[in-house]
Amino acid sequence: RLFAFSRRGSKARLDEARHLAERPAELEAALWYHDAVYDPQAKDNEEQSARWAAADLTSARAPSDTIERIAGLTGAREDQTG
Repeated sequence: RLFAFSRRGSKARLDEARHLAERPAELEAALWYHDAVYDPQAKDNEEQSARWAAADLTSARAPSDTIERIAGLTGAREDQTG
């Protein structure tokens, strides 16, 4: 997997659809945290990335509902999003 290429492609798609999101900044934060933890042997990369996002956002004193939404998006997998 090419991390930087994937991230740029996802960011470009986000920019194209930003106007459709209720909370575009939260969606972008989730994009940056998604696959922050990537171990090809692990089966819980998304969950680990979501925990990392939650820990960082908690340290930054983000509101708990914001943390929950971003961590939820960060941990979402393609097979869960339909």
